[in-house]
Amino acid sequence: MANKLKVLIAEDHDVVREGLKILISSDPEMQIAGEANNGEAAVRLARTLRPDVIIMDLAMPERNGLEAARDICRQAPFAKVLVLSAYQDEETVQRVLEAGVSGYLTKHSAANELLSAIRQVGNGGAYYSPRIAGKLKTRQ
Repeated sequence: MANKLKVLIAEDHDVVREGLKILISSDPEMQIAGEANNGEAAVRLARTLRPDVIIMDLAMPERNGLEAARDICRQAPFAKVLVLSAYQDEETVQRVLEAGVSGYLTKHSAANELLSAIRQVGNGGAYYSPRIAGKLKTRQ
């Protein structure tokens, strides 16, 4: 791969953010573009750093991940938002999808699934973990 996928991590828990950074940095096709510990910073960094993919937690201070994702999808459409959250209820899933995200994984997902999802979303596709895809089918 000539150009590495640039990934912005938006997660308010330091230990989770550090773990994601180590995992993503271990993949030769990816690089960390930046880190945000709140939704406000995620929106600002999306515009200035121009990442390919943003890993977005939903429960964050100073603007939750849903609001941040909605703003990023409008203001920085070049950056694809991939939600990584513990929330998986149908209402949350629907609201997140309406915001325009490109993918959604639960925090129960395996590390290799996250890396695969980053690649897929970063290359213009969409990715939904099996738990989320099941919720999508029930809503149709």
